[in-house]
Amino acid sequence: MRFDGVIFDFGNTLVPWTDQQTLALSEALRPPFQAALGPQPDFVEHAARVHRRLWAERAETTMREVTVAEWVEGICAGTPPTGLVDEVMRALHDAFVSLCTMPPGLRAALKPLAARVPLAVLSNFSLADAILEVLDRANLADLFVHVEVSAMRGFAKPHPELFEVVREKLGTPMERTLMVGDDFWNDIVGGHRAGLLTALTHEHVRGPESDPRAPEVVPDRIIKSLAEL
Repeated sequence: MRFDGVIFDFGNTLVPWTDQQTLALSEALRPPFQAALGPQPDFVEHAARVHRRLWAERAETTMREVTVAEWVEGICAGTPPTGLVDEVMRALHDAFVSLCTMPPGLRAALKPLAARVPLAVLSNFSLADAILEVLDRANLADLFVHVEVSAMRGFAKPHPELFEVVREKLGTPMERTLMVGDDFWNDIVGGHRAGLLTALTHEHVRGPESDPRAPEVVPDRIIKSLAEL
């Protein structure tokens, strides 16, 4: 498979992300809610239900990103107390950055690739600056010509606009641009529908290799490590 540019997903593609990290991130958000609303014994479960409901309402329609403000309002079941959204955004940013740990050798694996073709990142997340800070702290930011996070445009993968924006930044033809990710629906189906080549990675997590909503979509490549690129 030949390609002239590569777009990488972030979580479980560049950086491993486990259920334990998701739980730790949620727990880090409990304090600001408790300070504003009082005891929150079922906070983690309630917050997850709210986010799933909000995303389900738009996942196959507008594909609009769930903002932190919308999520906080949903948890509060109404207008949140003054300052709570800002407090949650700070807590979310700090916890996410501290929980992300880049695997050893990632720069060594990507640097030769970046010397040959332009690289970019395309991630679904509600805070763009957190992704940018993680890449900067890991000494990886200089390897990417562009980093696009769903929060920047208000749409989430697999919305086709995101793939097209990043492809334009790479300056490569659609049919010679490779989308690499671990999530079959967001990365592989999204990339395929945008006209890109696709590679499903199992390096950090082994997810589905198909989806009944898009039975015609098959990844162009399945890889066990980014070093295979």
